[in-house]
Amino acid sequence: GALARARAYHRYRDVIFASASPPIGAQPIFLNGAMHTDGSVISQVFVPNPEEHLTPALLAAYRALAEQRSPGRGTLLRVDVILNGLLKSRAKCIGNGAIPIGERTVDLWLTSAAHGSLWYVYALTQSRHGHFRLLAIPEAHRTAAEDALAFDTAFMRTLYAAGVEAGRSASSWTSTPTPIDED
Repeated sequence: GALARARAYHRYRDVIFASASPPIGAQPIFLNGAMHTDGSVISQVFVPNPEEHLTPALLAAYRALAEQRSPGRGTLLRVDVILNGLLKSRAKCIGNGAIPIGERTVDLWLTSAAHGSLWYVYALTQSRHGHFRLLAIPEAHRTAAEDALAFDTAFMRTLYAAGVEAGRSASSWTSTPTPIDED
């Protein structure tokens, strides 16, 4: 936000590009001499804990503003997570080689990281008596969505339209993350 408000568009683009550069799949981006890569390496879903990141005075000011805008509901926490990924990884036969094993390892690692992040955000929301909702790529689009490094604009447009449709349908949202041991 600060970069956009300062109209530092070149820097803003560099940050966005760095955050979308998957390790091994793309060259790392250097910003101010530091190497950066895809943010999902750290966390698939990030929701800051306001008590850790805001001063008590600023937190109180935000809560007062929320209460003013929505009396009786203003301080109720609601977290809607839209995951740009699949919720489950399927069993898959792969070739016996470093590249196929490495690709599968990264796939399982990212899926596992997503589950950990989702359960953390869910627990954080529940500990504050809030509401949690989750939406991910619909299973109907699994086959094309499984190739995370593919860049097909026609598929992206189709997936975007499916996401908009799913987001508008209350039945597409779930109130808990997928159980980790479901498979």
